[in-house]
Amino acid sequence: MIARTSSFSFRGKEVDVREIGAKLNVESILEGSVRKAGNRIRVTAQLVSAADGSHHWSERYDREMTDVFDIQDEICQAIVEKLRVQLEAGRPLVKRYTENVEAYNLYLKGRYHLFKWTPEGLAKAKEYYEQAIAADPNYALAWSGLASFYFLLGYFGHMPPKAANAQSSQAAMKALEHDGMLAEAHAMMGVLRANDFDLKGAEPEFRRALELDPNSEDVWSWYDDHYLVPMGRLDESVSAARRALELDPLSPFLQWRLGRRYYCTRQWDRAIQQFHNTLELDPYYAAAHGYFGLTCLQTGKLEEAIRALETGVQLMGRSPLALGMLGAAYANAGRLGEAQKLLEELQDLAQKAYVQPCSFAFIYLGLGDIDRGFDWLEKAIDERDGLILHLRVDPIYDPLRSHPRYPALLRKMNLEP
Repeated sequence: MIARTSSFSFRGKEVDVREIGAKLNVESILEGSVRKAGNRIRVTAQLVSAADGSHHWSERYDREMTDVFDIQDEICQAIVEKLRVQLEAGRPLVKRYTENVEAYNLYLKGRYHLFKWTPEGLAKAKEYYEQAIAADPNYALAWSGLASFYFLLGYFGHMPPKAANAQSSQAAMKALEHDGMLAEAHAMMGVLRANDFDLKGAEPEFRRALELDPNSEDVWSWYDDHYLVPMGRLDESVSAARRALELDPLSPFLQWRLGRRYYCTRQWDRAIQQFHNTLELDPYYAAAHGYFGLTCLQTGKLEEAIRALETGVQLMGRSPLALGMLGAAYANAGRLGEAQKLLEELQDLAQKAYVQPCSFAFIYLGLGDIDRGFDWLEKAIDERDGLILHLRVDPIYDPLRSHPRYPALLRKMNLEP
């Protein structure tokens, strides 16, 4: 793997190369490659001037995989010594969240599967996070990952959100017990407050998270989705989504997230391009198929929208969220019988398991039954369905904007009409 970045660590965030370069009045970029053969790893790294490509420093490291943290420290120390940067007294070059390599690898596997956002991916994420915690019970990042898992379990309707959020809160608090300075855990506390419509309480948690780690793609992503978007601060939201993507440009999740921001700001062409970018990285990324379909729906490409949303339904295992989106497309395309069948399928599912109220609302809005759509959205607020947080900006809610019930719905979420 060849990489070029303005910040460096194996997680891509602990050392900010731009901050180092600024102290020398130069803009620097770290280039490098990581190659693995058996149980050995070779890391090559070089620091270059962004202006003219001249080299400040280069080195190669050959180590056993068990030495991964030592390699990380060596590279960061070498860069700092070469550039003669004076750091704050006592400030560590790299923060180690665990000394256990097995726990670290299990955490990375959990993170990889978490952001697939499929039922199978979520299940695997939980398994890996729990294994990481078993390997190192004090591993705060793994606890924070488990908090994210529980929140997303409720967000996608695999569990009633209030119950899922309670378990998420317990895991996030456990993370903070082990590391009160963990930015991701503070961000998750902000997410949970926002999902309870306490945006005033969420803001300081997000600001604290950004202070602790301004180079965390997770923090920028949560702050964007669960504070800036509900507040309707869309220009800042797009900037935050771009910032997160800069920190991890090979993440399908973050590529998709930026596309969703363009979708919410009605920048249809940019949204479509971002969803294509996502699918180039991962052709099976369900959320990209889904939101590409919703973008096509908004631009009148109804058959293309339906094909994409049907693919999303297959990839998501006929999840209620995917069914609700597809039902809205069927209704807008005049395929009312098929929309009605999906409503009946959701009703059948609701007899056996939890189904997000927004899934029903999407179809009723597509059918033009605005009052029933509002009824389900009232229920979504009561049940803390996370999909309602985008009420102010998501085009799927556009049929509501001029209705007299709409301002009251926003006030119920502690938002200004």
